[in-house]
Amino acid sequence: MKLLLGFAPFHPPTSPPYGLACLKGALGEACPEVAVQLADFNIAFFRRWLLGDPPHLCDLHPRHLLGQVCPNLLVEDGQGRSMWEGLTTLPTHSGGADGYMEAAILFDALYGVLRGYLGTCLGPWVERRCQLDAKLVDGLFGPELSQIQETAPDVLGLSVLAEQNLLYSLALVRAAKERLGVPVLLGGALMSHLDASELLTAFPWVDFVFRGEAERSLADFVALWSGGARTGDEGAWRTVAGLAFRAGDGEPAPCGAPEPPDFASLPFADFGDFPLADYLAPAPVLPIATCRGCYWGKCTFCSHTLPFAPGVRLRSAERVVAEMQAHAHRHGVRHFLFVDEAIAPRTLRAVTDELLERDLDFRWGA
Repeated sequence: MKLLLGFAPFHPPTSPPYGLACLKGALGEACPEVAVQLADFNIAFFRRWLLGDPPHLCDLHPRHLLGQVCPNLLVEDGQGRSMWEGLTTLPTHSGGADGYMEAAILFDALYGVLRGYLGTCLGPWVERRCQLDAKLVDGLFGPELSQIQETAPDVLGLSVLAEQNLLYSLALVRAAKERLGVPVLLGGALMSHLDASELLTAFPWVDFVFRGEAERSLADFVALWSGGARTGDEGAWRTVAGLAFRAGDGEPAPCGAPEPPDFASLPFADFGDFPLADYLAPAPVLPIATCRGCYWGKCTFCSHTLPFAPGVRLRSAERVVAEMQAHAHRHGVRHFLFVDEAIAPRTLRAVTDELLERDLDFRWGA
């Protein structure tokens, strides 16, 4: 079996997607016979706009840019490359810091224009209120569709981290389903905030939805697919906790409660498929986590813990630092970002004590 897992815009392209790297690490141990390829469509999208040959949106769909500047004008005459270089160079003096901030402001403007244009353009298509011209689909998704076709996966999955990733993800998988006929699954943190049955009803090109932490459930899914199960195989998919799917009659079958993995002993995340030197940061920064869930867990307004099992599950400081060392050895990175929902001061003390004990010159943020 060949599985392609991707991460779509819109997300600041400063570091690789952590969730996909965790899934690949887990699948590498649970299903070593399965070929798992990761694709960061988000960073490729922004590289195309700043360094490549982006489509002229005012030509593809002019009415969506009435009264606005076509974003191509922001990147022509080398401005795109100037932005890229400004954001990937570490400032060493006040003039450099000013250049970095100017590049950041310009990038934010481009980010906003592109997100607004694509939202206006793709929203009605995703909601099945209109059709898109084939030329527009090619202009917007041609590189992604070419990569998917070249990979030729048995299943295409997209990780949807937050609301700003949802529209582009739904549009991309619709284009992939209509052009290539590939089965489609959605996962990621946002899926735990939405009703999976409603997603399957509203977007008929989506075949499967994963809720919660998917290291175990995706491995179960892959094993069943490798054994011959296919879309519509109701009996097989009902055994996968946390998976919503279409039954044999085409109606959505709701998922049960996902089974959380033992986070403390999960394999290390695998970032090997990502172009770490291409991200918009002066040096590669890798995400890492010390726990899942929240040690406090009492805030009534907070929904960040929905993708996780109740409570908090910790990894030892020794294992966290061992993973940092493994990434440093494999990728040459020295910068890390803790992406926990919440980190107890006790945990940070233990991690930093371990870094000092091992005499490691790493830089980190949280």
